Amino acid sequence: MKFIIMSNSNPTQAIWKGKFSYNPEEYGVMEDVDFELYVELSNGTFEGKAYDDEFRDLYDGLANVKGFIEHDRIHFVVTYPVSYSMDENDEVKIDTTKEGHNVIYNGYLNHTSGKWEGEWEILEEEPIEGSTDVYQFHSTGGWEMNR
Repeated sequence: MKFIIMSNSNPTQAIWKGKFSYNPEEYGVMEDVDFELYVELSNGTFEGKAYDDEFRDLYDGLANVKGFIEHDRIHFVVTYPVSYSMDENDEVKIDTTKEGHNVIYNGYLNHTSGKWEGEWEILEEEPIEGSTDVYQFHSTGGWEMNR
């Protein structure tokens, strides 16, 4: 499995398919979620749209994705168009009145499997009503993808 690293300024379109998992220590055991990235690659950077099976059932818009590849390392950020979170009953909620959050993906190319693999992370701050304090939410999990 080879991934395209661009050395010129002509963009190339790519579709990457993968899955992400939630950290079982934070969420309990949950099924993996399939995702696809539709990106244009140019000079080692890429930008496009992200689609995942969890978010698609809740909202019509797609998340944005932007990142880079440097040797065997990949980094990208998925930005959801609206607020998207899980409540205390493990129900996913959408709030179109609030901005979406960023999910930061870091990983490396596994030469044995030919897949990109790594960890994702969310760090959000939300103001606490009636206070100057903020609530920090941190979440992590694993992911993998290939072409």
